Amino acid sequence: MKARPEMLVKRVSRRALRERFREVLHHLPLAAKKPCEDVEHVHRLRVACRRAVAALDIFEPALPPKRARRMRKELRRLRRAVGQARDLDVLAQRLERLLAAGENGAISKVLQRVVKLRKKAQPAARQAYRRARRRQLGREMRRLAKRSRHPAGLSGSFGSYAREGLRRNTRDFFAAAGADLTDIENLHQLRIAGKRLRYAMEIYAGAFSSALRYELYPVFAEVQERLGTINDYATAVRLLDTWQQAVSSKSSAGRMQNLLEDENRRLEKAAAAFRQWWTPARAASLKHQFDQLVAGPQPAEEREKSAAERKIPLSAARVGPSLVSSVST
Repeated sequence: MKARPEMLVKRVSRRALRERFREVLHHLPLAAKKPCEDVEHVHRLRVACRRAVAALDIFEPALPPKRARRMRKELRRLRRAVGQARDLDVLAQRLERLLAAGENGAISKVLQRVVKLRKKAQPAARQAYRRARRRQLGREMRRLAKRSRHPAGLSGSFGSYAREGLRRNTRDFFAAAGADLTDIENLHQLRIAGKRLRYAMEIYAGAFSSALRYELYPVFAEVQERLGTINDYATAVRLLDTWQQAVSSKSSAGRMQNLLEDENRRLEKAAAAFRQWWTPARAASLKHQFDQLVAGPQPAEEREKSAAERKIPLSAARVGPSLVSSVST
């Protein structure tokens, strides 16, 4: 059943939390025990944890405060446990592609180092899994979702709740977008704000017209993809810089320096490409669409228009599967 504007907040909250908790519980044992079968197991667990935390943040007024805080802490602990593993997986994949293309001679040795470090990072994931089982995380998740209540002091429906929540998330995103985006750290903060808004859109989608799904959400999928690439380069630069400082031989240090310079150039190129794409006109158009969406209900005939009948000025990207599944809660 889809979330609808007239539904009670507690009903939507329970469904959304149950779905997101199930994702965490599904990907956790795979990331802990079968990372070699598919490196995406770790990535999917991190995404599932972020989406679950986003749901906790969104429905915080409807949840028991202490239980919600404990669950948020557990989810963040899980995400951190596999953070280094994910960073190394991404770097290894890129180094393998560069090696296959016959690039920098330092790549082979750096890749060997990455593989060794990745093996050392895996026990943290297994420990996190054992801890979750010992603390009966699944049972705690089910209990928390069941304890969701209508937020105190709020008499409105999910529609009004979603409207106010989306307004806050968009305000935070465009505040981050107004910073100096020539600074890599500001791009990182924009990526975080974009993730929060994207995950909120997944939950709030049922309260709005199809414009949220087919016009706005695809733009954020592209924003996240572009900023994710920049983040991957920035992470590689950070790791390589740290390793270079630990290298003792001159020849190894020289090869590492060359690779570091290559990654820095890729980082700068990707950041410049994002700034060229994220123009003031694009940002203003996107903000205007959000402002219209949260201003109030649209006429029924407008809501019934299909995506094909709409003009999509910012992106023609298709909706990701996460949104489609989320709005069915």
